[in-house]
This record gives sequence, structure tokens and C-alpha cells, in this order.
Amino acid sequence: MASSSITKGATGMGIVTATLAYYMHVKTVDEVPFTKRRRHLVTSQEYEAKVGAMAVRSTLKSAKVLPSDHAASVTVRSIGERLAAHAPASVGGPKKWSFTVVSDKNQPNAFASPPNHVVLYSGMFKYGRTEDEIASVIAHEMGHVLCRHTGEKLSDEIMGSAGVTLLSQLASTVFGIGAGAAYEWLSVGRGLILTRPNSRNMEREADYVGLKLIGGACFDVNAASNTFRRMQAEQGTNSAAAGYLSTHPGHGERVKNMSAWAKEVIRENKGREGECAEIRRRWELARRGNKI
Repeated sequence: MASSSITKGATGMGIVTATLAYYMHVKTVDEVPFTKRRRHLVTSQEYEAKVGAMAVRSTLKSAKVLPSDHAASVTVRSIGERLAAHAPASVGGPKKWSFTVVSDKNQPNAFASPPNHVVLYSGMFKYGRTEDEIASVIAHEMGHVLCRHTGEKLSDEIMGSAGVTLLSQLASTVFGIGAGAAYEWLSVGRGLILTRPNSRNMEREADYVGLKLIGGACFDVNAASNTFRRMQAEQGTNSAAAGYLSTHPGHGERVKNMSAWAKEVIRENKGREGECAEIRRRWELARRGNKI
């Protein structure tokens, strides 16, 4: 009798699990811009925007935000607006962005959040020393937003937690393993096998899309890897730099990818030399405070 009840329970859990898996596989499929990678999204852009805005407010609440007329703020905003203005129309995304600089020389970091927020910590200026290099950092973060990586992470968490809960209950019913222990083991396995590699995939995509934005805005695509080379050089002595790099692909792989993608972007923008020269000329005049 007990065996029959266990079998029925396991069958019921199996049906629920299979139904959920089918729904996630078929009904939530989405395609990442540019890379065409297929992933699953269960969140709306409106929900992502609310979560993102809350995260930015919470982060900046205790941060030392530089005034909008500070030289660093003006530079970052000008670079960001140039990237946004010359982004390929096929990218989509917000037409107006907000760019904030936080004063923290010990924090070489930057992040972006939907729908249109980019935050750069002043510690990044130690590694990104030219406008082209800072453009590569900002464009990378904008790439995360354009690819809806926040929505993907939220979706992974929602679907992953639901899946782990169901599987732990199934393991408890069939094998007699404690549901709590099964949940813990499955959660660890999910993090190692799925979550961490997927996070690295998102970083690669942000690098790729960022280079597309850099090329579209006529910044130097070959400057993109300089910032990460400098951070890599200090990784052994600077824990903040090491922390930033730990969530990204390996340095060697990243430089190799950027080199190959830079050639692709240069080919795509061939024939725009005159246009880019004019964009850079106007940028230089604006940077010096002259009227355009």
C-alpha cells in the first residue's frame, strides 16, 4: 500500500515536472539581439525596469554621487550619449539613457540596469585612461541592458528555483532523501553547472554588443581590451580588480575574442571613414567646450 502511494506520488510529481519543463522550453523562448542565442525569459520588460530602478536607487542611496556638472560626469555622459546616438537601429532599447559617476577610487567597477541606467565608479578611470577606453566600459554595460541580461538572470532564478523545488520533492518521494538536503544539493549543482557558465556567456555577449556600439559611434574598437589588460596585470595585488574579473571570461579568451570581433566591426563600418572623422571632429570641439 505504501509502495503504491509512493509510486502514485512520484508519477504525479513527474507529470508536474514534465509539464513545467515543456512550458519553459516552448513558451518562454527568446532570442538575444545580435548573437541570436536562444534563452528563456519569463519576465516582462516593465517588471525588469521596476526591479532595475529599485536596485539603482538602493545602490546610489549610500554612494557618493558626483554632481552632473563634474568633469567626470560630463565626460561619461557625453561618451554614453554618443554611443546611444549612433547605435544601430536594429539594437532597439531605450532612446534616452542616464549616466551616473560614483566617487570611489578603490572601486574599479561599473554596472547597468534596465531600463536605461549606467553607473560608473571613479576607480575605473585608473584602468580606462582614454575616452575610447572608457567608451568600451560604458558600451559593455549598455550591452547588458540591450540584451536584457537582467531579465534573463531573473528568469533563471525564477525557473531554477521552481525546478529545484519540484525535483527535490520528487527525490524525497522516490528515494527517501530529505527534501531540504535534496534542495541544497540540487541548488549547488545548478549554480556550478548552469548559472556560472551562463553568467560568463552574458559577459561575452556584452563584450560583443559593446564593440558593435563602439564601432557605430566611431570610437576606437582596438582600445577595448586595454582596460582589461591593465586590470589583469594588477589582479594578484589588487583584490578589487580581481573581483571584477572573476565574474568575466578569462583574460586570454577575452582579448582573443575582442581582437576577432574588432576586425568584424571594422569591416562592417568600412566606408564610414569620412563620417567618423566628422563625428570625432565635432566630439573634440564639444569636449573643449566650443560651440558646434
